[in-house]
Amino acid sequence: MTETRSLLGHYPLVVTDLDGTLLDRESYSFAAALPALEELQRRGIPLILNSSKTAIEILELQRALGIQAPFIAENGAGLYRVTAAGDSQLWHSFAMERELVLGQLRELRDEHQYGFTGFADMSPDQISACTGLTPAQAVAAAARAFSEPLQWQDTAERLQLFLGQIAAVGLCAAQGGRFLTVTGPCNKGAAMQALLQELGTLDRAYVVALGDSPNDIELLQAADVAVIIRSVHGEKLQVEGPARVIRSQAEGPSGWQEVMQTLLAEPALQTERL
Repeated sequence: MTETRSLLGHYPLVVTDLDGTLLDRESYSFAAALPALEELQRRGIPLILNSSKTAIEILELQRALGIQAPFIAENGAGLYRVTAAGDSQLWHSFAMERELVLGQLRELRDEHQYGFTGFADMSPDQISACTGLTPAQAVAAAARAFSEPLQWQDTAERLQLFLGQIAAVGLCAAQGGRFLTVTGPCNKGAAMQALLQELGTLDRAYVVALGDSPNDIELLQAADVAVIIRSVHGEKLQVEGPARVIRSQAEGPSGWQEVMQTLLAEPALQTERL
């Protein structure tokens, strides 16, 4: 990771969700955010990707972005670092393995006849059809180590019952833009704090966090500046804790660019590469 020096004496970094935030929800493009992304790279401000996506998916995106920073996958379940060879390596895990999650979900579905479909029930072509990913990207999305995305196909009342039952067996669920993702108790905010601890910047970091869905709430609340990117889910988010909460007017990467362009003009992100 590139080290930076802030003119205010702290270490700024940007931590971002992906789908619906840095990436367009339909096309998965980050093109609209390129000017701000390039300026972050020019200043040496670390960009940390923190997503429900798998490690394989995030590493591929990091290559496209030209960054080699640590990243957080599967809604905070895994913290990864990038090796000198450019491969990902699990640094810390914060949740149980996926096979244990799937076992609990199968038992609950069999016992209560819940209506849901998970990635484990789908072929790559079916995942591609419901996400808009290419078949190759769908394979990468299915390569999960800790979590299971679900399409909930039952009633809202039975969803509340289901959530209580998974909590009783040590699982939790986070609503993203498309899927309800079930995993062991973990979240994006706690994983970010663990990363800052590892980097030795926990007390000095100035964190700008961006997200658009309920699964981003802990990340946003752990930041100094929380940016809520406009979306159907984002409009309902209530964030407490940060010194500053900003809501974008535009959606996806256009909203990301809109807010980051403003923040990059402020003193807190005026940095120079060492």
